[in-house]
Amino acid sequence: EKRILELGSGTGIAGLGVLRTATTDESEPSSSHRNNQQDRIQASFCCLTDADPDALRLCRRNCDVNTVPRSSYSIKTHLWGTTEFGSNSESNEEEQDPMNFDTVMAADVLYDIGMLEGILQSAKTALTMGSSQEGHFILSHVPRACYNSHHPPPSSTHASHGDKHDPVQNLEDYIVNQARQCNFDLVQRIQPLDLNCTLPNKWPLDALNDATLEEMQDMGAAIFIFQLQTP
Repeated sequence: EKRILELGSGTGIAGLGVLRTATTDESEPSSSHRNNQQDRIQASFCCLTDADPDALRLCRRNCDVNTVPRSSYSIKTHLWGTTEFGSNSESNEEEQDPMNFDTVMAADVLYDIGMLEGILQSAKTALTMGSSQEGHFILSHVPRACYNSHHPPPSSTHASHGDKHDPVQNLEDYIVNQARQCNFDLVQRIQPLDLNCTLPNKWPLDALNDATLEEMQDMGAAIFIFQLQTP
């Protein structure tokens, strides 16, 4: 079981998905379900963070609507790149919430590549505040991030001129290189079509069908799993 911190929670959909999966799993004791559990990481707690107070209020409402046990989550303010994870009026006052996380995740948050440095610093801070020194950072990435004069795309020395996939590959290379500078090593890259092989058969995929996965694959979407390396 993992203690997870989510960066840029927004509506809270990613953190809620993790928590709801854990809650649903506990009520399904079938043998096939137990076999599926052996291959999956369960979340015992999730801290949802965002810098926008309105987003945090929406997070709380969505947690209540989805009947997530209040003992399994907290909601905090956080600005990427800072070391403060402040309490919020929407947080659980009675919840003992030590800043001790072994996994940090961020889903579809790179609207500007200039945000990457702050996101990586926040992930590193969260993982080193507790006992975990080699935790994981999961970045679910859709290549919508724009380059700017301060963060130009890395040059590609091996790709053919005019290849339409070059910008995506360059962006991924840039993300991985920046992560490495924060002591994060890439341990796995998951593409959308890989999910057909990794998701348990019992999961409903009506909204995540092959066509949707193929569209996401064509866009260059990916999930990066980094591990924090100790100096």
